[in-house]
Amino acid sequence: MAIHETNDARLPDFVCNNQRVIVKFTGKECAKCEELAPAYLDLSEQEDYSGIRFLKLDAEDNPIASKEVSQHGTPFIAAYRNGDLIGQQLAASKADMIKMLNSLL
Repeated sequence: MAIHETNDARLPDFVCNNQRVIVKFTGKECAKCEELAPAYLDLSEQEDYSGIRFLKLDAEDNPIASKEVSQHGTPFIAAYRNGDLIGQQLAASKADMIKMLNSLL
């Protein structure tokens, strides 16, 4: 499964057109974002999560989406089911991402 990238204008369509979506908001100067990037990619390729669409957004380049989820720092993850935001949190570890993914199963 690939990690998709989009922008503010296309985020609502992406979320509404996919049953389960996880979005990782990153920052250009975010060392933790870079540190967690391989884990996010690994999770996107795991069979357990094959029904979830993975999306990555730069928080600075996508202020409308960041405001929509009340994003407070990066890396920040948000989970959507059937177009509805069901969870959001700062992601300090792979375990944080797994917890959010499991909420979508």
